[in-house]
Amino acid sequence: MQVSQALKRTLLLGGDGTAVLDGDQKFTWNDFGARVRKLAGALQKLGIGDDDKVAVLMLNGHRYLELYNGVSWAGGVVVPLNIRLAPPELVAQINEAEVKVLVVDDTFGMMLPSLTPHLTTVKHFVLAHSGPAAGELAHYETLIEEADEVDDAGRGGDDVLGTF
Repeated sequence: MQVSQALKRTLLLGGDGTAVLDGDQKFTWNDFGARVRKLAGALQKLGIGDDDKVAVLMLNGHRYLELYNGVSWAGGVVVPLNIRLAPPELVAQINEAEVKVLVVDDTFGMMLPSLTPHLTTVKHFVLAHSGPAAGELAHYETLIEEADEVDDAGRGGDDVLGTF
């Protein structure tokens, strides 16, 4: 069984139904599916392929849910980080997991200056928020807007889906 099977089935049977309510944002399953496919395309452009790790340091929200689906759709492995850890502990986890892309939201973006000098494997940093792009960080919404939808990588069976 593929991890994307539930999403694909829901898209076929109820694509116009509400998938996500997040504050004032509302997405149908069709909207959500398109965002997942485009996010996967954006991650592939950043070099994410089979078994490459994408770490997530965010509060819950629609982007977190998109990442859980989009990372595996791209062929990668999601690495949700514990938001209660101190920077040295986060650095150890990120380096040990050999994370290639780190996605943070506004809440944790302020931690990046204490993390980035010590991260040995991260190639791209993404800021996931609704505001404008910030400095040299890739902007989550811009990545999705500029990406093409891609086909599902078909993760399932013995594939690693996440490192927890």
